[in-house]
Amino acid sequence: MRKQYLIKTIIPFWFILVCCSCQELIMKNKPFPSVNLDSVTVVPTKDEKFETIKVSNEIKEPMPSSELIEDFYYTPLETTDKSLFAYCNHIEFYDNKIYAFDRLGTEKLYLFDNKGKFLKSLGEKGGAPFEFYLPKSFAIDTKQEQLVIYDNQKRKWMQFSLNGDYITSHDVPFRIGCNFKILSNGEYVTATDKGARNNHLGQYDDYKILYTDSLGHLQKAACFYQETVHSSLAYDPLSRRKNEIIYAPMYLNEVYTVTDTALCLRYKFDYSDFIPFEKDKMGTFENYEDFHDYELAHTYLYSYVENDTHIMFVTSDKDDRRFISFYDKRSKKLVNTAGMLNDMDFVMDFASGLYSYNDYFVALVPPATLKSLKQVIDETTHYPAKEENMRLFETIKEDDNLVVVFFKIKDL
Repeated sequence: MRKQYLIKTIIPFWFILVCCSCQELIMKNKPFPSVNLDSVTVVPTKDEKFETIKVSNEIKEPMPSSELIEDFYYTPLETTDKSLFAYCNHIEFYDNKIYAFDRLGTEKLYLFDNKGKFLKSLGEKGGAPFEFYLPKSFAIDTKQEQLVIYDNQKRKWMQFSLNGDYITSHDVPFRIGCNFKILSNGEYVTATDKGARNNHLGQYDDYKILYTDSLGHLQKAACFYQETVHSSLAYDPLSRRKNEIIYAPMYLNEVYTVTDTALCLRYKFDYSDFIPFEKDKMGTFENYEDFHDYELAHTYLYSYVENDTHIMFVTSDKDDRRFISFYDKRSKKLVNTAGMLNDMDFVMDFASGLYSYNDYFVALVPPATLKSLKQVIDETTHYPAKEENMRLFETIKEDDNLVVVFFKIKDL
């Protein structure tokens, strides 16, 4: 009986596995839609109005949180069998919902309300129009009030309602190396690099920003510079701040505003007190070892996020040493610190990504970190703590979902 059961179980499994493998091979060899390169226009880069931020080499020892944090609150993302994710590679806030994307673990997009209550997940595997093979990135279309997911195996824009109901999909005529955002006029703006290997785009393979319409037709290109596959990394340089799309290309120490007519230099980071990464070197690395050695010997903007009042960014210095900077956009003051010390019931994790929401910054905190913070608070009698935060620290489990922390920075 057991042999018959195993045969009945194994044969369907192997049949499904072979079918899925064949389907994946077909998708990998699927030709790109034809692209009329003659109709592509180049979006100019403008540097008429930008601000230079001088980053000094005066870096404070880890600072107490109370010296930097003005206000904060936690929003735990509900943990159920259907909502549990492994990582969160990107998070968006729109339409009173929190959209959390786990690209590396479950390969699903999770929808929560603004209090963290689980609503729905998207990401069933398969070849049906509403199913995924390899979801890579997602964005919010504020014009059409839609949620758009890019599948790197199907090479399609997959469009859903903001509640997660499937609408339609369209072919994309290139591979996406990074992420994409959608302008308020409905144009899709995609960040890519040499690692995506879009050689069929000819000269436009050296442009780092590609524009399409919602149907996937390539229309424009911006931000030209040469690089090699050895100097490209899978990072997400595009972010959305209210109605603005921000582009912060790694290693260039610059930040741009992306519009439908221009790429406008927004901030330039002056690392002259260090050894800055040189843009002209991007196209010269013949192997990854040479690139890695150069990277470890130079300084560059590692991550960037901006809200209504401040900029928060992380710098990678020599030998991959990193420090955090807070810049007050009103007073023009900058504070560099090696980290933050816990002297209150606030904690954050810079490694989980940095985001913004109006005048708040946003980070994701593992439950184990909150548990450790509670232990420190319990052992320190003078430690200030809010009652609702202590209840959260007490009841949360270490294998629960990440917790979203919203926080404001004090005037500098």
